Amino acid sequence: LKVKKAPSAKTSPAKIECVSATPLSLYFTNLAKQNNTLLQRVTLNNCGDSGTWSASAFADSGKQWLGIDSSRGTLQSGGLQDIIIAASSANLQPGTYTGHVTFSIGSSNIEVQVTFTVRPPKAPPCIYVNTQSLIFIGYTGQSDPSSQQVTLVNCGVTGHWATSIVTDDGANWLSINPANGGLKGGGARQVSVVASSTELDKGAYTGHITFAMGSSIITVNVTLIVKPQCIEAGPQSLYFESIAGQDDPSAQSVTIANCGAAGEWFGSVSTYQGGNWLSINQSTGHLIEGTARSIAVKVSGAQMSRGTYTGQVLFAMGSKTVPVRVTFTVRDTNECISVNPDRLNFTNIQDRGDPDPQTVTIGNWCNTVTWSS
Repeated sequence: LKVKKAPSAKTSPAKIECVSATPLSLYFTNLAKQNNTLLQRVTLNNCGDSGTWSASAFADSGKQWLGIDSSRGTLQSGGLQDIIIAASSANLQPGTYTGHVTFSIGSSNIEVQVTFTVRPPKAPPCIYVNTQSLIFIGYTGQSDPSSQQVTLVNCGVTGHWATSIVTDDGANWLSINPANGGLKGGGARQVSVVASSTELDKGAYTGHITFAMGSSIITVNVTLIVKPQCIEAGPQSLYFESIAGQDDPSAQSVTIANCGAAGEWFGSVSTYQGGNWLSINQSTGHLIEGTARSIAVKVSGAQMSRGTYTGQVLFAMGSKTVPVRVTFTVRDTNECISVNPDRLNFTNIQDRGDPDPQTVTIGNWCNTVTWSS
């Protein structure tokens, strides 16, 4: 009797389970409260037999800031699979956050460490100025008014500022220095503003200076008022008499008044027949608004022969001038009495009453006498 041996059962080889990933560490950086999602790639490698892989993401803080684009799949032996790791700071405060992504094939596991640094949100641009309006006062025919300062302050982060200038009349009477530059957060910069009245007529002019840093914009309104020069003088005529060869007559006074803006005044003399017989004791000076000054006018007949001479004293302030007429009569030694003027004209309209009276000045150049007319 032969007994057959039962065939022995074949034993299957054990399945190799192996997973690896590259890189094993990820680092993200973003600003807080940003809606953009940051993405990085991890390459998954099946270093064992073909099998199914799985993945899970875990944030240590419990916040939902870490994610993956795929959590399961099949991978052949030696196969590679790219997995996208996502990090979002939309719901995070500034700080450092950690987490990890675990990949598994069977009993084989590997972790990829994830670090997320969240920085404070970037402050929006912010600038302001110490004043939003400037007023300049200028005068026709004189130098420009003094410059004024605007303080520009950066109330945001460090940045670059720029300016633009517009005048409502289109003329180039407004300028600044500097016109642009960099400014640190919390820093301040003095900007010089110049308004030029030299080429302008009297009137009011307006313009605008716009300061900008990024989306932060602020405007300074500028007004330039140009006033006319004004000078008055009185009396408007002077009359001098003297005897040839004798002492000069006493000086007479003319009062000049500034009826406009403060400024420099100038005086000059001229004689119609020539000669240096007319003079003033002061030819220039400064008059503030609403003030007056007395100027002495003098004539000299020492070298003058008998006759009547005319001239004028011209006072000027800016483009405004006012003349004072001067008449100088030199008489012979035997002329004891004089009249001024020596001729009068009256005009009347019938049935309109008498014309206004006129005045004649008589002068005695000899001893005391009684006169009659």
